[in-house]
Amino acid sequence: IVGNLRSFVTGRSQEVQPVRLGPVIEAAHNGVLSRFPAAGKALVSTADPQLRLVAGAVRLEQVLYNLLVNAWLAVGELDEPRILVSSQLGEDGKTAVVVIEDSGPGVPEELREGLFDAFVSTRTEIEGLGLGLAISRQFMETMGGTLELGESQTLAGARFELTLPLVPRAHDAEDEA
Repeated sequence: IVGNLRSFVTGRSQEVQPVRLGPVIEAAHNGVLSRFPAAGKALVSTADPQLRLVAGAVRLEQVLYNLLVNAWLAVGELDEPRILVSSQLGEDGKTAVVVIEDSGPGVPEELREGLFDAFVSTRTEIEGLGLGLAISRQFMETMGGTLELGESQTLAGARFELTLPLVPRAHDAEDEA
């Protein structure tokens, strides 16, 4: 984490390479559960674990972790909290979209425009500085991807879409990180 923050501050990027999505989601999920054990009842992944992306595994894990923590903080007090991680192929056939969606209240309209700016937060309590989404978007950009706020389609709460390049078919037989 410190190395990633140092790279972020100095502008150096982590090397991108073929990464299988399943282990990255599992690591982020386990990180959330170690901090919030009760989140296990809400977290569901239907994402394709075999999906191969061009990414920095540690940075992608950090982005997923941040989005999952934000989702849990939005739904943790609900009677039936739900957080869904899914994946789909991008419209261009060369990218994949990983979606994190929750059953919380969503992002207030007045915060949508500047949501990825530093020090913007939906939280009213002391937890968090409002840097997570700004850093997450920067991490995605250094990996050649994007992080956008989408319109909820399944759970009616917040929906974040991470788009990253797929590993080209010529690399299918190569080992990945």
